[in-house]
Amino acid sequence: MNWSQIPPPSAVSWPADQAPFRKNESRQLQLDFYTLSHSVEGASILRRPDAISLDYLTAHTLGPIAVADPSRGLVARVWKAWTPDGFAVWLAGANGAGDAWTDERLLFEITDGGPPIVELDVAFEQNGQPVVCLERPTGTGGAPEVWIWFFDPTVPGMVLRNFGPGRTPRALLDRPMEVADSDVLVFYVADHLGKIAYRQQRDRYVVEYETPVAADENTFVEDVAKAVDRRLHVIYSIRDPETGRYSLGRLVTTLFPYVLETEAIEPKHSISALVLREAILSQMLRPEGLEPAHSISGIALFEPIIIYFPAPEGIEPAHLVSLINLRDAIIDYPARAPEGLEPLHSVIGAVLVVEITIDRMAAVEAVEPTHSVQSISLVAV
Repeated sequence: MNWSQIPPPSAVSWPADQAPFRKNESRQLQLDFYTLSHSVEGASILRRPDAISLDYLTAHTLGPIAVADPSRGLVARVWKAWTPDGFAVWLAGANGAGDAWTDERLLFEITDGGPPIVELDVAFEQNGQPVVCLERPTGTGGAPEVWIWFFDPTVPGMVLRNFGPGRTPRALLDRPMEVADSDVLVFYVADHLGKIAYRQQRDRYVVEYETPVAADENTFVEDVAKAVDRRLHVIYSIRDPETGRYSLGRLVTTLFPYVLETEAIEPKHSISALVLREAILSQMLRPEGLEPAHSISGIALFEPIIIYFPAPEGIEPAHLVSLINLRDAIIDYPARAPEGLEPLHSVIGAVLVVEITIDRMAAVEAVEPTHSVQSISLVAV
């Protein structure tokens, strides 16, 4: 898909150009920002049609205490990456007081004779090396493409590579506190797929992965971050072409599963009087002779999925959900391979308003877990 800048109109009249700005007068559409006496600094009226936005030529991230020095972790300091001219990319770190930038350095400079950077973002990988993702109009007819500057272990060394169609790239290290399992991820709008997509460090960014979020020319990835619940949040904006107004959407990853693979354990999990949002309960056990009991009472859940998947013989599970109003609920009990199984499912007066997934695979010996959740309100998936 080709993109072009909208040139300024030949003549635009805005009341504030001739008189003091009056109450209830506001600039809402892109043409409103083209005036004879006003200018925009440190922002853009071109990167997001019909809106004033960031210039997206400066990005911030948490990172190590120094480049290539992860000795104090990967969230020790705030860093800034920026390009003053669209070709040279610089990096600086915040000082101890957090009121100035120091250790300024030139990371790289584009000298291929092509068009300049129009958006960039930065993250740090496990060894404290910066990863910079760029959008440049280097495709056919000036179409946007994603470029990534990163350490390629096959070289080895820092490289700047074109990864093809894409725009509004945003990067982050997904697990900065769990370095062994972490990846730098780069999210972007893939117009050729009609989706938001991403690439990951472990593939050297070669493989393109689709997300469930549909995207068109009015979709823009704005940010990606790690939340306190260990989920990744991708924030994207959606423009209404008729009104020129924007709304925000969010793509959120699921919680990590809880896995037990031990013999002769007796876990007990109890949650009471909670208000939960976006909850997923995932339990994987592999014992024999399991006698689980699950009870949920006094709950308001939205669009839940409750799945019980047993695999051994001689299990007598009982599931009880009471005092609940159910809405869009799916209760799936696929019993495979056991003989003499007597499951009991009871749903009484229920109201389900987010998603709960209880996923159990029984396969270990002598385990008797008990799970109870009481007085919970689940608000949204």
